[in-house]
Order: sequence, then C-alpha cells, then structure tokens
Amino acid sequence: MKYFNFKDKRLSALGLGAMRLPTLEDGSIDVDLTEKMIDTAIDKGINYFDTAYPYHGGMSEIVVSKILKKYPRD
Repeated sequence: MKYFNFKDKRLSALGLGAMRLPTLEDGSIDVDLTEKMIDTAIDKGINYFDTAYPYHGGMSEIVVSKILKKYPRD
C-alpha cells in the first residue's frame, strides 16, 4: 500500500467510500457485508474511509463508525 503524509498522519493512497454500501432488499445497509468489506480494507492497509451524512439517508456514518470502533485510532 502506498501512503501519504498529511500533517502528522499517514494516510493510505486508496480509501473506502461509503456512498454506495451494500444494501438489503428493504434498502437498509447490509451491516454484516459492510463489516467484511471494512475488515478486508483494513487488512490490506487502507486507513482512509470516506462517509458523509447524505449517504444512505444519514446511516452510513453510523454504520461505519460502529464497525470502526473495534479498531484502535492510533
């Protein structure tokens, strides 16, 4: 993985965007599949995640934050 220095942080050149997370038939985010995606991304060295309030009706930030809580933020 290639990394860039940004201020005092080391950010991966590739990031995972949460604009189009996998969904279930009812349109809600498939949390289990999203967690697998995030776990794989972190395992491959990605440490940059992009989400915003409008994504998935405001739910992408909530889902992504709950998944990322199991990882240290150092």
